[in-house]
Amino acid sequence: MAKPEPRLLPTDDALVRTDPKSVLPDSVAAPGYLLPAASWARVLVAPLLDVYSRTNLAIARRGRWGLRLADSHGLLFAFASLVALALAPRFLMLGYYLIAEIITDGVAIKPDTSVVPFTPDSVAVVLGAFVLTFAMPRNWRLFCGGVVSLWFPLVHFGISPLGMSIFGCYVAALYAIAKIRISRYAVFAVAVTLTGTAIALLSISQTVVESGILVLMGRFPIIVPMIWYTMIEEMPGRRKLQPVRHTVYHYLRTLHSPVITFKDIFGPTGAGLVQIRTEGFKALFTVLAAVFVVDAIGSYSGRVNEPEMSGLSLLVFSYLQYVRTYCLFVIAINVVIGGLRLMGVPVRNNFNWWLLARTPNEHWRRWNMLMREWVVGFIFFPIMRARRWLFVAVMASLLSSGLLHIAPGALTAGVDWVRSSIIMTYWGLNGVAIYAFIKIPLIAPDFVERLRFRTSRLWWAAGVVSTSAFYGILVHVRQSCRSWDQVGTYFERLFGV
Repeated sequence: MAKPEPRLLPTDDALVRTDPKSVLPDSVAAPGYLLPAASWARVLVAPLLDVYSRTNLAIARRGRWGLRLADSHGLLFAFASLVALALAPRFLMLGYYLIAEIITDGVAIKPDTSVVPFTPDSVAVVLGAFVLTFAMPRNWRLFCGGVVSLWFPLVHFGISPLGMSIFGCYVAALYAIAKIRISRYAVFAVAVTLTGTAIALLSISQTVVESGILVLMGRFPIIVPMIWYTMIEEMPGRRKLQPVRHTVYHYLRTLHSPVITFKDIFGPTGAGLVQIRTEGFKALFTVLAAVFVVDAIGSYSGRVNEPEMSGLSLLVFSYLQYVRTYCLFVIAINVVIGGLRLMGVPVRNNFNWWLLARTPNEHWRRWNMLMREWVVGFIFFPIMRARRWLFVAVMASLLSSGLLHIAPGALTAGVDWVRSSIIMTYWGLNGVAIYAFIKIPLIAPDFVERLRFRTSRLWWAAGVVSTSAFYGILVHVRQSCRSWDQVGTYFERLFGV
């Protein structure tokens, strides 16, 4: 019989009043969702979960705090934290160094951590904040997490107090616009105009540029979708909008996670705290896996001479660079998603095994899913409802995405028309490919059915390989080519012309 799912930490003292020696809640047993779906894997994992359950029950019988610790599965997360640090060799080496410093009274030699994969410092910060706030109520966890996370804009992006002040004024202006008694589309238009104008004017001031805030805005290409969600979709009624929640939402979304929604922070969780935190560790372990992939590809790239490559070797190199580039993005986003989940915020996944996509359509359903959600909801569906122009809807969605990726950098550093044309061509080719894979089954359904494209393993493998090659080539061209002559040279080497 399946174990019941763990519940949220109690909001009252009911658990404290329970006699831990007589009645133990079922939630102290091992969470049932940790059991894998495959039967052979369940056979291997079940004994470990049984040992864990017995240990946790023993902790629960130790008194009031033992019961609280067991009910919140502190043992599980302590073990997960240790495993996460053990999988980050740099932190492990630095930990040994700190211990040696204490034992040897400061004569230990600092290790060379450049020989191991670089793990983002934010991983250690997230785990530290999680340990410190583990037993706190949710609002206190969010408050402490926000305070701890200030190191990110101040240190990582070099944002000065002036930059934070500018950000505060920007959020206050958006709040004032949201309260205006006009249509939501007019509110959105005013907010976008204000944002673009403000960034353009602030970029002129050298003092503001040095404050670091424009660098941050330039790195997040979805300022417009963020405003859309704020003004129309994700916020409660504008007249009931609370300034504190409005500020917290923008702080988390602009400075930390552009994929977070208002409902993720302030809506009902829909899952137990233990499960949300477990998903947070899954996100962090994804980060660690991506770190090793990035390091391995970087080591390979440093030993080869790309200008001398051609044909299949150049294609493989391009694919690996595409994987490395996307893994870097996964690292940046999943650290934030993992950290917020450890604080109890049920942020949704933004990636879903994107390397296994069989078509460009499936690629964009698996990659940056929350960005896609905005594009589909705000651009694709309105066009389809108005005219049912499939080609126009697809191309408008993809080209709008391209403009959103170009616009922040153009506002802060000017427009490089050649680079912009190469980037927009990348998005246009995506649109053409997606339209073709939508249209072909509609034009020739019998032919597609005879091919058994959706069920055949052979077609699945062929689709993954061809889609991987397609994006390996496009992403490499978009990132490495600075002129159309370089694009032509790349394709000449690729096809052996």
